[in-house]
Order: sequence, then C-alpha cells, then structure tokens
Amino acid sequence: MRNVRLRSNIPWWKHLLSYFIEIELEKLDSEISGPISVCLSDGRMQLNAKRAIYSWEDKYDNFDKSFHYVFKGEQEKLGRGPKKVPFSLLVLGYGMGSIPLMLEKKHRKQFECTAIELDEDVIYLAEKYGTSGLSSSVQIIQAPAEVFVEITEEQYDMICIDVFVKDRIPAPILTPAFIQQVYDLLENNGYIFFNHLSNKPKEVEFAQKYFENAFEPLFKVSELLDVGGNHIMIGRKG
Repeated sequence: MRNVRLRSNIPWWKHLLSYFIEIELEKLDSEISGPISVCLSDGRMQLNAKRAIYSWEDKYDNFDKSFHYVFKGEQEKLGRGPKKVPFSLLVLGYGMGSIPLMLEKKHRKQFECTAIELDEDVIYLAEKYGTSGLSSSVQIIQAPAEVFVEITEEQYDMICIDVFVKDRIPAPILTPAFIQQVYDLLENNGYIFFNHLSNKPKEVEFAQKYFENAFEPLFKVSELLDVGGNHIMIGRKG
C-alpha cells in the first residue's frame, strides 16, 4: 500500500519534441503484462502494452467522453455525477493515473482516490512518470481487483473499472459475482464506469450481451456508451 505524490521530471524539450515523434522513456518486461513501455506522445505520458494503450493522460479519451456524458448532463436520467465534495473514488486498473487526472484537471472534480493495480511494474512506472500536480489524494494498492472488491468494507461514490491484461479483460472480472460485488460497494446514487474493448464485431457483440445480461439488470439507470473502439457501461445505483 502506497500514498504517493504523482509527479513528472521530464525535460521540457522532450515534451516539445514528442509532438513530432514518439519518445520512449523506459521499457520493462512485466511478468503480468509482458513488454510495457512509457513514451512521450503529444506531450503526454503514454503507457503501452504489446496490443493496448493502458494510459495516455487526457488523451485516454474513452473515460473522458463518458465523464463528459454524465457530468454535462447529456443523458439527464443519469444525473450529473456525485454531489459529495470530495467524493470517494475507486479505480480498478490504475495504469498511470489517467482517470484521476481527467477528473480533476478537465472536469474540475475533487475526490479521494483508492487505486487498485495488480502489476507492480505498472505501479513502478506510475510512481516514476505519473501525472503531476494533483491536489486530490491517491492511494495505490497492489492487489487483484477481484480480491480487493471481495474483502474491502469501504463504499464509494464512483467506481471505474479499467482492468486489462494486454488487450483482454481477465475472466474473473467478467463473472456475475464480480459485478455484483462492485455494485454492493457503491453508495446509494453512486456511479460505475466499466470499460470494454469494442474494436472487432465479436467484441461489440460480447459487450452488448454482457451489458444486457449482467450489467443492466443491477442498475436502476444504465447506459451502454459507444466511445469509439470501446464501450463504456455506465450505471447509477438507487
């Protein structure tokens, strides 16, 4: 368990150059994720696995589009996000912290974040290269997401699920027991955002079936949002 101050000490000229070419800063061979690397791309830190982007600051826009959809009230029946200030946030699958970055810097939200990340190499890179200047607290816990949701006694105003190994959601994250446990961790009127890949027809079909059979029945209000290459399942409890 770590309390960290997210920061970046990359020279300004590398940020500038990254708008023209991608600059690799560090590469590791993770036992869990395989080869992973941190790059500067468009002035932002990008965490890459072999077949997937795990984080890309505010350009990790599947969640950004979903937050905009809720907070700006484009779908009024979902409400406009948690009312408590600061609200409690649980991120399952932390990467390098794109989710808290976007919530605070782009959507002006205040929160206290608990972040769950299984891969210790990803945590190392997040601590070394993670986003700087967040005023919200972020606590990173190394654990499998399915184990954490089973044993924690805390409840949260918002839960974001972004758990991937390479380009696949691990099987334990897709079980009915897991989504029920996550639902039980939500405060009344709490929100869940669940990221699913939808690059291929089979992935789109799977996401739609999962939404209809496992996700939607739990929530009074829910939405399957196509954000381009991904579907985000949004639900509000109560």
